[in-house]
Amino acid sequence: MGWQHFGKAVDPTIVEGISAYVDVDYRVVIEPEVMAQIRLDAPIYERLMSLGPNVIRADKAAIFAVLTSADFSTGTGRKASFTVGGDPNSINPQRSTYALAKKSYGASGGIKDVDIIASAVPGAPITINNEQFTNDAERLIRLLTIRTVQGIDYGMIKGNSTTDTDDFDGLEIKVTSSNSGFYRDADGDTLVTGMVDEHVVWMMSKGVYPTAIYCNPIMHAGIVSAYQDRARAQIVINDGENRALGLWASSIITPAGELPIVSDPRFTVTSTGDSGAYSVQGDVFFAVEFYAGERILYPEWQIPISAINLAKVMGRGRATSTEFAVWSHLTLVERTNWWAQGRLANVVVSATREWTAAGE
Repeated sequence: MGWQHFGKAVDPTIVEGISAYVDVDYRVVIEPEVMAQIRLDAPIYERLMSLGPNVIRADKAAIFAVLTSADFSTGTGRKASFTVGGDPNSINPQRSTYALAKKSYGASGGIKDVDIIASAVPGAPITINNEQFTNDAERLIRLLTIRTVQGIDYGMIKGNSTTDTDDFDGLEIKVTSSNSGFYRDADGDTLVTGMVDEHVVWMMSKGVYPTAIYCNPIMHAGIVSAYQDRARAQIVINDGENRALGLWASSIITPAGELPIVSDPRFTVTSTGDSGAYSVQGDVFFAVEFYAGERILYPEWQIPISAINLAKVMGRGRATSTEFAVWSHLTLVERTNWWAQGRLANVVVSATREWTAAGE
């Protein structure tokens, strides 16, 4: 078995398919290496979780002193050398403090009556889409975990604490003209490579280097198409697997170097069109996940994703019904208070149809 338990005896409904440990509160923490094997369909969540270890704090809220400016006393911002036998040049930082409230995300579901008995018969695992599960409890916890992570992913993009106090604020709410130093409105202009390069150079000129591009898959396809057009004379697309140029690309070469493109269907797009063409308008985010060597965009957890056995109904010496909840408590942190993030808003990807529909 891939689980351990401590304290009182518990029903070992978490089996080796989901390696976990059960603590004295009967809370099951699903280990990161197990989470990595589950297809979660949560691209932004998976991207941010892949950048470093979980940050866990036991505070009610994450309170940060954000460095708004810092310089060496010389004023050059670069000098670190000093006279032998002397003292290092002093740094005089200015800081602003802000707090982030943590939020809870989770899902719950039950296994009723004969299902839990029938599916727990030794040697008779259930199979769904050619994937075997030891019993319904394991399958349910996996489904609840996936649903929880999808909810967190949605919150990271579209969360709005003003319209829903249970949510934290996501990228679409925080990276705006009022919060971000790198917000521009394309006013419905067609997406071209020059827009991407110009935005990257603009950020770099201020000392901020984007580390990834986040967008809707349609915008992703538009970026790839634009770079493919420019690649007639030079190779500027690299998907990391040396596939044929023009099929797809998971990264592009920009003035800031190679930037991965993380596409997530939860980013907002709007579309117009008729039978002969389509036009889709959306935004491209230039994410700064690290700044000056420090991780600045990440989820911070008070309680990581956990499964809890809520209740059991006993009958004939065994549980005939049970209910599980998957629960977490976290916030989405941006250590510069969002000023370092970039957003190119309201760009358009369009196409003219090159085929004739049946009946036309």
